[in-house]
Amino acid sequence: MISVSAFLSAIRDKIGEVSSVAVSPDGNFLVVGSYEYPRSYVKIWDLKTGKLIHRLLGHKKPVNVVVISRDGQIFASGSHKIKVWNLHKGDAYGGLCQRISTLWHTSAVHAIAINSNNTVLVSGSADTKIRLWNPQTGDLLNIFHGHEGEVKSLVLSPDGQTLISGSADQTLKIWHLTTGKLLQTLTGHTDEVTSLVLSPDGQTLISGSADQTLKIWRLSTGEVLQTITRHSGTADSVVLSSDGNFLISISADQTIKIRHIEL
Repeated sequence: MISVSAFLSAIRDKIGEVSSVAVSPDGNFLVVGSYEYPRSYVKIWDLKTGKLIHRLLGHKKPVNVVVISRDGQIFASGSHKIKVWNLHKGDAYGGLCQRISTLWHTSAVHAIAINSNNTVLVSGSADTKIRLWNPQTGDLLNIFHGHEGEVKSLVLSPDGQTLISGSADQTLKIWHLTTGKLLQTLTGHTDEVTSLVLSPDGQTLISGSADQTLKIWRLSTGEVLQTITRHSGTADSVVLSSDGNFLISISADQTIKIRHIEL
């Protein structure tokens, strides 16, 4: 049984249409990406006080994704380019979030993943390519080719050696991050793969799709262990609790579903 506490507070600000949110590992900061015209902001709130503490400029197109590193030191925001920021180090004006680098793309960025020691940032974009970057210098390290549709989702294994990508071509692809070798292509969805999450031990993969299903895969074999068909709209996002016992899915059918699972 899940215990749900009372409603705590609401953020009241002209946020615009919210596209992505991320919470720092220590629970102190909320980062929000939004669609605002004529420019898009990344906004940061102090969750303890509820105060807006920073409004970051730099994006002129909608911010599709924001991701915070596992150690909470850096975060990235993606539109048609990626901005990498230091969450704790201030800029010349005394504020938070010094900009570290800009990673240039020619099409919309849909997905970002950062490895555990912040030496590699992976981006997936509408041009079907997966790019590997040094987030500190902005140098492009590699480009993975293989998808035939927009890259919609990315997840890295806990050891940082394996990358899984989901695409509008309805496939999931498993890559060796260092060599760029395509290890396996997983098929089974009948529409674009919109979201991915790995179990804490890195052995089980869960995918959400516009075909309204979630699939649970054994990563080592590519076998589908279970298909969940409880949504009536695109499964936009899937999240696992830190202990791997609860699966949360958010859908275009305007529902959030919470399931107890045994992996």
